[in-house]
This record gives sequence, C-alpha cells and structure tokens, in this order.
Amino acid sequence: MLTESAAIIQYLSETFANPERIYVGSDNESRAALSEWCYFILSELDASSLYIVRKHEGLKHIYGEAPTAVKAAKDYFFHNLDAMAPRIERGGPYLFGDQLSAADILLMTCLDWALSDKITLPEPVQQYQKRVAARPAYKAALTRNFADYRA
Repeated sequence: MLTESAAIIQYLSETFANPERIYVGSDNESRAALSEWCYFILSELDASSLYIVRKHEGLKHIYGEAPTAVKAAKDYFFHNLDAMAPRIERGGPYLFGDQLSAADILLMTCLDWALSDKITLPEPVQQYQKRVAARPAYKAALTRNFADYRA
C-alpha cells in the first residue's frame, strides 16, 4: 500500500497512462526530465522551503517560532521559483507542453501552499498557477477535498 503522495501520483499516472492527456515520458530521457522536475519540486521547494514555513508558522505551537528560518526559507523558495520561471514560461500550458504531468500536480501543491502563506509568485509562475487552477478537474478536486472551497 502506498502512502506517500508523490509516489501515489506517479503510480496513478503510469498505471492509468493516457498519453493524449497525461505526460509520463515515452523514453529514458523524457522520463528522466519528468523525474528531474518531480525531485526538484519535492526537495527544493517543498522539503527545503515550504516545510520550514509550515512548521514554524502554521505549527509554531508545536515546533516553536523561528522567524529567521522562515524568512530564509521563503527567500529560498522565491529564489528557486524565479530561476524556474523562464522554463515554466516557455514550457506551454503545463511543464511538458499540452499534457499535465505528475510534476504539474506536485508543483501546484507547492504553489497553493505558497499562496496560502502569502508568498508572491513571479509573473510567469503566477500565470501558470492560474492556468492549472482553472482546470475543471482541479476545481472538482478542491471542492471534494476542502468543504469550504468555492469555485
């Protein structure tokens, strides 16, 4: 049984592959490019940045306040987004052109967390976030998982 969300996303995208709609990569090079995005998002955006913010702002009653660490984590997150922005901008509607991928789902999770923590997104990343968030499936998932969400 899988319990890690990134592994579940990868498993579902590979097991129920629909090459017309979901990008999974058809050869070693394209699968490596997808893995590169996924690992970067998980390690540099989520674990190295947003986790620290969630821990020391959202859960400060458990982990304690650490304003210097939170500021550094937010700065590092923005630095990484700023570096990613040109690649996101030239990628197309999604990271891999016209097809949604596991990396897009992971990135949207991080961008949603960033927005909830009032982190400003660079313009190309902001446009990407709005495009993906406009998908009917995205809105349906939010409605299903978050009772207070209003489309």
